[in-house]
Amino acid sequence: MRTVDTRQVQLKQRTHCIVGFSGECPRRVMGVFFWRLAMPKKSHQMSETKLYWIWGAMVQRCTNPKCAGYKDYGERGIYVCDDWMDSENFMNWAICNGYEEGLQLDRKDNDGPYSPGNCEFVTRQKNLSHTRHNVFATAFGETKYLREWSRDSRCKCKYRVLVKRICNRGWDHERAITQPEKEPRVVEAFGESKPIKEWASDQRCKCTLAALRNRISEGMDPEQAITSPNAERNTYEAFGESKTLEEWSIDSRCKCKLINLQLRITSRKWNPERAIITPVERKR
Repeated sequence: MRTVDTRQVQLKQRTHCIVGFSGECPRRVMGVFFWRLAMPKKSHQMSETKLYWIWGAMVQRCTNPKCAGYKDYGERGIYVCDDWMDSENFMNWAICNGYEEGLQLDRKDNDGPYSPGNCEFVTRQKNLSHTRHNVFATAFGETKYLREWSRDSRCKCKYRVLVKRICNRGWDHERAITQPEKEPRVVEAFGESKPIKEWASDQRCKCTLAALRNRISEGMDPEQAITSPNAERNTYEAFGESKTLEEWSIDSRCKCKLINLQLRITSRKWNPERAIITPVERKR
């Protein structure tokens, strides 16, 4: 009985369309796969180089509907020019146009094709700033991406703040760029000046950050606000002991949950001992 080599069958299935064009559009070549198994052998001996894989990824996202990036490229009408469907032509252009290890292929026009007139090699930082999702801002007679404005010496806020001001709040661009972020409130106590958040983590502070903010905003003396402990929780006496409801709810004598205990004592005004030892009646 003849045995079938499944590896050879898969190879034929992946590579049977590589030799020619298919469909009505000559720019779309079906069957150019990004796996090493199906990559055509090249005489230029560069098929193992980074540049060759850049070419392969470019063709994949423009021609292969199964590629993860196809919806952002091929589906939008982005294509690879006929000349660059040959890897040797692409690599010759790249070497003559500034390709270096670590640079990325970028299209000048985000809606244009991959072609010599529309492509260049740039740093990763520049490539990330040049996407169709980025927002432009015009100020001081200049137009830049928000990411570039955030690195400008005239910008007085962080990138995320700049995005929120322009995209969410609709601020004037120059105002959004030049207005400093709101400074944290500084509180003086014990001969020192610190933001409230730093005072909350100081070892002299006996309350939570939220309580400290409330106290300061209500006009309490800063030193008193810092050193006064949080208000103690109510305690309830039963069986000759005094505990909070949370402590009673985990006591072995308690026959109900905390929420039942709170309801019985605070709303229904039950006697604490009765509230603790009475089981919850289940409805039949």
